[in-house]
Amino acid sequence: GNAVDGDPCNGGGYFGEYWRYGALGGGVYCGFDSNVRFEGCTIAGNVITSGVSGQGGLWPNGSRAEPWWPYLIPAYGAGVFADADSILTFVGCHVTDDNSVNVADPGDPNLPGYRISPYISFGGGLGTVGAEIVTIEDSNFLRNNVTIGGGLYLDNSDFEIVDANIAGNTAIKGAGLYAVECEVGTMTASTVT
Repeated sequence: GNAVDGDPCNGGGYFGEYWRYGALGGGVYCGFDSNVRFEGCTIAGNVITSGVSGQGGLWPNGSRAEPWWPYLIPAYGAGVFADADSILTFVGCHVTDDNSVNVADPGDPNLPGYRISPYISFGGGLGTVGAEIVTIEDSNFLRNNVTIGGGLYLDNSDFEIVDANIAGNTAIKGAGLYAVECEVGTMTASTVT
């Protein structure tokens, strides 16, 4: 029989949207359909690390079930993560020094874990996937470190940023801000360095 994605009874067990099982929200996790207001808050020094998937076993015919190798599952939002349909507001906040930690190979701690992609962490200060709207006013996102979106990672999340300081963040792509598939996004009177 054919393996059915995600159905261990039919030879599956490999979940196509594996990233949903990653680490979400090192400092704060805002779940589906949340409405959260952060005012005068400091979210700092959080560290997020995700895990490594399992590895498929052998079928009676000798073939291996997916996944063929254990691989790193990504992490989202070292400081704050907001899930789908959330409404987030930051006013006068400081989101600083939040980081993602590399995961070692389970067989050799001196080697990095196997990656499907080199991008293993998203949103150092703030990471969102499918949030309804993110509003940031008079806030700082400083010295956060991940592979994509050092300060902010906004995926399919509309945003309005006013009078923000996004500085000193590091990433492979989008050290200050990385936005993808956002229908409406505005930034006014802000600094990104």
